[in-house]
Amino acid sequence: MENTNQVMTAAMKRRAVKVAQDVLDSTRVLKVKARNGYVVYSTYGPEGLKLRTAVTSQRGSKAQAGVMKKHCEVCALGACLLSVVALENKFQFTAEGDLFVTNKSVYDRLRSVFTPRQLTLIEDAFETRTTNGLAREYAYDNSYVEVEGQHEAQLFGMKYPTDKLRLRAIMKNIIKNGGEFIPPALPKGDS
Repeated sequence: MENTNQVMTAAMKRRAVKVAQDVLDSTRVLKVKARNGYVVYSTYGPEGLKLRTAVTSQRGSKAQAGVMKKHCEVCALGACLLSVVALENKFQFTAEGDLFVTNKSVYDRLRSVFTPRQLTLIEDAFETRTTNGLAREYAYDNSYVEVEGQHEAQLFGMKYPTDKLRLRAIMKNIIKNGGEFIPPALPKGDS
């Protein structure tokens, strides 16, 4: 198990703010959807094949991320991944079935921006439930680990009726808090 008590460095916080701002700027074109089990998803059939062909024919991950932002469904972590790639151009997408990325590659790429705890809180807030998400799978060795603030993160997410509004609220929270997602604390006695 890796160090799950990692503290966000100043560099991580700066990158997280940039990623959150890029996600906010992209929400007018992103197809945001809480789709269990998928971080970045495209449809099957002719449209999905056309998209996979367009993505794999693009040179450089920045161009690929731009196409995917317009045509793929993403969760909160998928939106962050596409923004990291668009900003830093350090990733190669492949098209295998309906997936463009593996959960492991998403986790490996995002952990340079967010700690395992932050990834868990963002995912739990977006999904509005405790997830068996990326951080639990890779940082916590598939163990259920109580993460401080996860209940507050879920309640934060439940305040927003749509996936897109929830994603925007999470990203605004990250920007407001200097690069960290910090859900509001519960009032005393509300646990």
